[in-house]
Amino acid sequence: MYSINILTAEKIGRDGITDTQRKFESFYRRSNRRAYNLAFRLLCHATEAEDITNDVFVRAWRHFDQYDRARPFEGWLFRIVTNLVVDCRRRQKRVPMYSLDTPIDTVPKALLSPWTYRISPPTRRRF
Repeated sequence: MYSINILTAEKIGRDGITDTQRKFESFYRRSNRRAYNLAFRLLCHATEAEDITNDVFVRAWRHFDQYDRARPFEGWLFRIVTNLVVDCRRRQKRVPMYSLDTPIDTVPKALLSPWTYRISPPTRRRF
């Protein structure tokens, strides 16, 4: 039995890079900035936009064989950006994050652990 490697079905250049890798690299160069701009407009945060953009191209590379070459690459890529931003927003709603520089008084008491904020037991009223 012979195992067929994906790279053997493609032309491999003298530098060891396949045609698929070259094509993806050209798509990356052409649309990297536009993907970042879309992520930044949706998130309004530069660092998160950079993280999302990196994740987008990792996912695009993993699923590049599923890309329909009859359609524009940017449309497919921007859909991945939008989906990742929606997932990021959902995670942010579930897990609120606070800076370590935030004073304890501004953080809701329910989110603090019992070791950082002492909650007094309820008092009984006697009539």
